[in-house]
Amino acid sequence: MIQNHHTKICVKTLGNHRGFFFLRKSLFLTLISLLFFSCVSSNFPEADTGNNQPIKVSVLTFNDSKCVVAWVNLNSSDIVIQCYPEQAGKDFWFEAKRTGTFARESQCFMAVNASPFEKKNFISTKRRTVGIHRSQKINLSSPEEKYSAITFSKKDAGYSASIIKNQNEIEIEKSDYAFGGFFTIVQNGKYVDEYKKIRDARLAIGIKDNSRTLVFLAAEKLTFEECAKLLINLGCTDAIEMDGGSSTEISILGKTYRPCIITRKQGSSFGFRKLAE
Repeated sequence: MIQNHHTKICVKTLGNHRGFFFLRKSLFLTLISLLFFSCVSSNFPEADTGNNQPIKVSVLTFNDSKCVVAWVNLNSSDIVIQCYPEQAGKDFWFEAKRTGTFARESQCFMAVNASPFEKKNFISTKRRTVGIHRSQKINLSSPEEKYSAITFSKKDAGYSASIIKNQNEIEIEKSDYAFGGFFTIVQNGKYVDEYKKIRDARLAIGIKDNSRTLVFLAAEKLTFEECAKLLINLGCTDAIEMDGGSSTEISILGKTYRPCIITRKQGSSFGFRKLAE
């Protein structure tokens, strides 16, 4: 989401007694949050996906941050891209939907949240994608040139992927699918050093093996640079940051990981479904 992406909530103490009350309440909520957070983290196991799945999963720690990493082989002829939304809505407004719900409903073995979004108002369940969302060669939202995008083109076997630093109609029109994110963080194997060093929950996607392998990264708390360094270490030549913070969500083989305690329903998601044998 764009609005209040890095908002910090502060409590102002009003008097000693009231301040002590807020302090106790804050400590209590922090303790509960840490307990809940550790449970959420530990419930996402490293998956032995076997030879029947075009995916590999690992759970690791990088710079004291827990990271879930998934590799998807785009060379597989038995996978198809699924996305939400997949049909045009009125003025690009769509009902909000969690990535895990989308993955379950569309039978995706792997899915992530995608683009930043706007809300109609504070209580609205409607979302409008900010940036490109393209499904089966149809644009369901408009490009936003200041943001990057990941695109997919169908091949005889599977797909090839590419990352474009600035969303533009010429590059997007060449693709079958395109999903906007925020910014390109790795280009030609090097970190794109243009961003502030702010730690937050992150969802990033890297490309390797001549655009035929995707590396998905969901992290508890990293900077753009830290995400980039990890993805470069994993062999990625290009990478993009998708909508992060409390929007961060990754679903793998029925397991969903959200690094933030307080989360929001996303405006868009995409993933991969395996064709029936």
